[in-house]
Amino acid sequence: TVRLFPNGADWYRYLPPRPVELHLAAAQDGGLSGSLDLTVSPVTPVQDGLSAPVPLAAGESRAFAFTVPRAGKIGVGVKALRDPAAVRLLDAKGMLIGTGLVQYRSLPPGAYVLEVEAPADAALTVQAAVVGIALPDRGPPPDVRQAYLDLVGLRPTAP
Repeated sequence: TVRLFPNGADWYRYLPPRPVELHLAAAQDGGLSGSLDLTVSPVTPVQDGLSAPVPLAAGESRAFAFTVPRAGKIGVGVKALRDPAAVRLLDAKGMLIGTGLVQYRSLPPGAYVLEVEAPADAALTVQAAVVGIALPDRGPPPDVRQAYLDLVGLRPTAP
């Protein structure tokens, strides 16, 4: 994709763990000038539920990784505590699966990345949300389980 930044920019993007080519060109006639800083940052792992709040500066991005253990319907999204963020769901190879603050997808088993970008003109705090990768507990609540154990005279042992 071609993106122009005639006045400079901070640009963040998830790249899969393989060789990647980055092509830079001047936006106007003449040679390319200025400086380029490249930084590699780890992807933040997330589990089923909400991540911890993450502050993002204007235009900054963050990538959240999760693993789908079995094929099924998975919900992903972002809780933005101010302006809406741009959200992209990617597979482990960096291929786009979908965009939007909230997505509900049928996904095969594998690794996925949720990429979140703050608006260019506003900082915000975000929380990544993933639902459906952990199976719900189908047993009775803990207090009911304990009541049944009490009925037959079983007590948990102290460590």
